[in-house]
Amino acid sequence: MNQYRFILSLFISILLTFNSMAQISQGGFPLPEKLQGASLRHFLSNDVIEMPPFDFDSIKNDSISMKVGGVRFAYGFKVNITPQNSGITTFLPDGGKVWRAKIHSEDATSINLIFDKFHLPEGAKLFIYTPDRSQIIGAFTSENNHEDGKLATSPIEGDEIIVEYYEPKNQTGEIAIGQVNHGFRSLTKSLTSYPEANLSQSCNVNVNCIDVPDIASRSTVLIIFNGSVICSGALINNSLQDNTPYVLSAAHCIEETSTKTINDIASTTIFYFNYENPYCFDNSIRSSFGMSVSGAKAVDIQKSFDLLLLQLNEFPPFEYNSYLAGWNIQSDILSQVYTVHHPQGDTKRYSLSKTTPEKTTFICCDNEPMFSNDGHWGIDEWEMGITEGGSSGAPLFDDQARIIGALSGGYDPSGCQESNYDCFYRINKVWNSRSKNLALSTWLDPSQSKIQTLPGKEPYGSSCKRITHYEREDQPILSQNDVYLAGTNNNGIQEFAERYNQPGVIYGVHFLPEVGTYTDTDTIWLKIYQGDNTPELIYKQRVRVFNSYYNTSKKTTISELQKDLSSCYNYVHLDTPVKVDSSFLIAIELPKKATYPFAIRGVQKDTNTAYYKKGDKWFELNTLEPFNEAASLLIEPRMQISNPTYQHDIINEANSIVYPNPAKDKITLSLKARARKITLQNITGQVLQTKENITGEYEMNLSSYPNGMYILTIDYVSTSETVKILKE
Repeated sequence: MNQYRFILSLFISILLTFNSMAQISQGGFPLPEKLQGASLRHFLSNDVIEMPPFDFDSIKNDSISMKVGGVRFAYGFKVNITPQNSGITTFLPDGGKVWRAKIHSEDATSINLIFDKFHLPEGAKLFIYTPDRSQIIGAFTSENNHEDGKLATSPIEGDEIIVEYYEPKNQTGEIAIGQVNHGFRSLTKSLTSYPEANLSQSCNVNVNCIDVPDIASRSTVLIIFNGSVICSGALINNSLQDNTPYVLSAAHCIEETSTKTINDIASTTIFYFNYENPYCFDNSIRSSFGMSVSGAKAVDIQKSFDLLLLQLNEFPPFEYNSYLAGWNIQSDILSQVYTVHHPQGDTKRYSLSKTTPEKTTFICCDNEPMFSNDGHWGIDEWEMGITEGGSSGAPLFDDQARIIGALSGGYDPSGCQESNYDCFYRINKVWNSRSKNLALSTWLDPSQSKIQTLPGKEPYGSSCKRITHYEREDQPILSQNDVYLAGTNNNGIQEFAERYNQPGVIYGVHFLPEVGTYTDTDTIWLKIYQGDNTPELIYKQRVRVFNSYYNTSKKTTISELQKDLSSCYNYVHLDTPVKVDSSFLIAIELPKKATYPFAIRGVQKDTNTAYYKKGDKWFELNTLEPFNEAASLLIEPRMQISNPTYQHDIINEANSIVYPNPAKDKITLSLKARARKITLQNITGQVLQTKENITGEYEMNLSSYPNGMYILTIDYVSTSETVKILKE
């Protein structure tokens, strides 16, 4: 029998070097395991901070039932772990020091942390990783500092992690772990054997396998509250069109506790962007968790209707290609509607209702109204897809991709053959209120325009897209007998690449391995070459690849170095964005003597775009035995396409917009806060221009300077930022 319940998400770096991007990791690797002899080795093997025993049965009913506060995937242990009271500190020859603490929580499927205190000095780095270093997040640096002094981290699969904090000589920071979250439900598709995992049902539709409006999908986000509760949400525009990063979700996703207020929880919330499967040939592919932002404040919450409006602490970077969805507050919706959501924490899914929504009251539990009368849109039936536990807060769009509501809940079907009745709160019902601060219009129509509809907005003027040769009908080329199309081989070939003919700026690279693993000894390199006949190497960066899975018999998550990674869609953020001309290659270089196999997936094509390197020359992959067929490799740049008739803005942090970049004769600064001073220097450090006490917009003339790289420094009252400007 169906139960009427809330639908909550169960879900379960990265940009130009910009300031103040909490949770966005800056890349790099932890220090070597053996730094100074026996004391550190002893710590790694023996000194462990043990979490208390965890009894899943004691919270099972509360966790699985959909009461207010929702389904959880993790249980939070309150702790106070600092370098002063735990772990081991080792002093280094350069005068710096490194603190490491190993945390173990028996049988956890994942562990994530909430830092109650987080303030790092310049040069300091924080990493979190598994003991075998198969999973690494970080580095977190001073660029992750935020005024609230907190940081929430993404879950790492497994029941044991190491926290590593490096502090340079004569520098003092402050870190304190206040909560360790013990995962008791699976976070990813690699953990499907965990008995409590409920992945989305087969009738849910991959958002990339059907013609869903791109702007709707790009606005949808996946959210983790308090390290343990997850919902969907969407970035939403406001009438000032000023790029304020509001996220609309559901109030029942966030519930204050005896020790944490709503804003305490909001401040450590993590927002995931682009958590999706871009390919249609394999539904088991899971996405990268690399694009995330941490920290927000609750600006509007109306529990009587289930409204929750959050404001991110900073705008998602250009690289994420996010979109601010428009809205529609008309009292009657006469079009078909749809939602983009994360059922059971799955990658983005799409549900379509071809009938107009009805005005209704959310009736729950004992046939009693759960929210205010006539406060919801009712969806009687989905013609495509359904929603499930894991979809709460998901936006409901009209046929113009404008938000009209967000998901509170409904009948949760036990199978795809059963109907799924859902209720989305109506944003027109929460638009006005006796209290100005509770009226949604206060935030989304601050100009008091009184308009009924607002279109969405490209926050940066142009987009940063994944460029691919893959098409929906393409089928993968499957290796046989460990003979890989583009991977470990006996032919002495170490580099495989995909060719593109598109000028622009590359910010990162997506790739899909067929097999692979990350180890300290087997170094895999990402390379970018430019040119046609004799491509020139212009960029090189080390790649981290990991694989973990849940072992049912041992009831623990382990790493298996030879496990097939075909379901792990990876993303590598470039340490420095790379400008390319019309023809370039993106290559993966394998270790010369690999301990474990590694290979990139390819798909069948009519025209070959894949290459391999032998000696110092490149050859088309379809000339390589034994395949002899045209292919494209799933190595895909994430880039801003150059277009001489179009200029994109780059938002460097919440305070400023600098555009265009690259520039020709001038740049414009749009400042939200007063700048005490702006300084333009060339790469040798020579000061070219200065200006003090700037507010609003300021135009800077570059016409007298030669082409090249310039450094723009903007000093505010309490902080500063540095922007690299390319004049061409």
